[in-house]
Amino acid sequence: MLGDHTSTELVFGALGPGDFEELKALHERLLPVRYADKFYEEACSGYGLRKAPLYSVIVRKGGEMVGFLLAQFMNAGECEDRDLIVTKNDQSVDESDYDVMYILTLGCKPELQRTGMATAMLRLCIEHGKANPQCGAIYLHVIHDNDAAIKFYSKNGFSCERTLSAFYIIDQEAWSAYLYILYVNDCNGSSLRQLFYRAGVITDTLVTATLSWFTSTIAGIMASVAKASTNSRINAHSTDRDRLQGRQLPEEEV
Repeated sequence: MLGDHTSTELVFGALGPGDFEELKALHERLLPVRYADKFYEEACSGYGLRKAPLYSVIVRKGGEMVGFLLAQFMNAGECEDRDLIVTKNDQSVDESDYDVMYILTLGCKPELQRTGMATAMLRLCIEHGKANPQCGAIYLHVIHDNDAAIKFYSKNGFSCERTLSAFYIIDQEAWSAYLYILYVNDCNGSSLRQLFYRAGVITDTLVTATLSWFTSTIAGIMASVAKASTNSRINAHSTDRDRLQGRQLPEEEV
C-alpha cells in the first residue's frame, strides 16, 4: 500500500472501496477500452486480474480524482506474454522462477498531463517493482497509434519489445498494440528478439523513406513534364496567334 503524501496540492494515495464511481468515470473518459464493472469493483477491493493483489496509485486534487495507476505482479511463466524474462546477470534462467509487474491502466486528466504527475505515479510503480527481488521487469501494452503514451514510456526508460496484432477490439475494430518493457533487478529478455525487432523497425523506416523519396521524385518528374508540355502549348498558341494577326515571325518559327 502507498502511504499518502502531498505535492503541490496533489494528494497521492491508494484505491479504496468508495472509489468505484470516480475510477470508472475517469477510465471511460481517458481510455478507449471499456472494462466491465467487475474490473472496477475488484480493483477497489484491492484485486487485479485472477484475484491477484493489486498495486494502485490514485491522485486527488481538491478532493477530486485526477489520476490513476493500477498494476499487479504476475508469474512470468504464467502470464499471456511469454519469454519476457530470459536472462539474469547474463545467465539463462527459467522465467517461471520470476515475476513481472504488469501495468493494467494509467491515466491522468488532460489539464494535468505534462506536469510530472504521471511520471511520479510511474516512478512509484517502478520502485515497488524493484523492491520485489523476484521481479524481473515492469511492462504494459499501448495501442499502436498512441504517440503521446509511446513517448512517455520511452522517456521513462521503457523499450518496445514486440508488436501484438489485433490485441485490442474497440467498437468491433481490431487494433494492434506495442509491448513496452523496463527490465529491473539485473534481468533481461531475448537479445535475439530485440535485435529482430529493431531490425524490423529499421527496415520499416528505410522502406518508408525510400517510398517517400520515390513518390516525391516521380511527382517532380511528372510536374516537370506537365510544365514542359504547358510551355510547348503556350508557344504553339502564341505562334498561331501571331500568324493570324499577320505579324512577322522569326525565321526559325516560319
